[in-house]
Amino acid sequence: DGTLYVSSVHHRKILKISSSGDISDFVSEGQDGTLAVLGIKVDARDRSVWAATEAKGASLLFHFNQQGKTLAKYAPTQPGKHLFNDLAITSKGDVFVSDSDDGAVYKLAAGSKELIRINLEGRPYPNGIALSPDEQTIYVAYGYGIITMSLDGSNIADLQAPGDVTLAQVDGLYYRKGSLIAIQNGLGENRIVELQLSPDGKRITAGRLLEFRSPFVELPTTGTIYKDNL
Repeated sequence: DGTLYVSSVHHRKILKISSSGDISDFVSEGQDGTLAVLGIKVDARDRSVWAATEAKGASLLFHFNQQGKTLAKYAPTQPGKHLFNDLAITSKGDVFVSDSDDGAVYKLAAGSKELIRINLEGRPYPNGIALSPDEQTIYVAYGYGIITMSLDGSNIADLQAPGDVTLAQVDGLYYRKGSLIAIQNGLGENRIVELQLSPDGKRITAGRLLEFRSPFVELPTTGTIYKDNL
């Protein structure tokens, strides 16, 4: 319906912006132990909202209903530091959340209460995450590139690209009409690019610059696609 949800790291909350521009608290500050909020996604099945939160090496995955009431929260099973960053949801309700400090992706199967860790085999700082339309492939950005993997965590491979297209330093990552839309903000890039995928979705065939160092944004991180707008 055109409603936007915006997360706040500093205030540990989520704002709701209606299609007419009215702004209100969807999740109040620190609600039920909410940590700094990063990635958020709306579940297409019931319009509930999932949020990746973190603070000082701890992380929680939150689930809120349409009214912003906390339904559940889930903690990683692996000891050590965690930074839940961004997430993706399948049509069946499986949730995948990237953990930038743990070098992993955690999967919460629909109906389950336990996060299962998927090791990304030494790839540092996983961040943006996107799902192919057939829901057979997950794309995960990390510090130096983008990987593809199956929903069970198998078949992990680096996405190949032409020599003049860099896949490094991607933050937000989105699938749209046979391409990945990527927000790159490392190394002073601060840009948004379109990465054209091959028909099998296993490699990048071309890149196109959509926005570069816009004066309107100081540090672009994540976004959302609504109709033909990012």
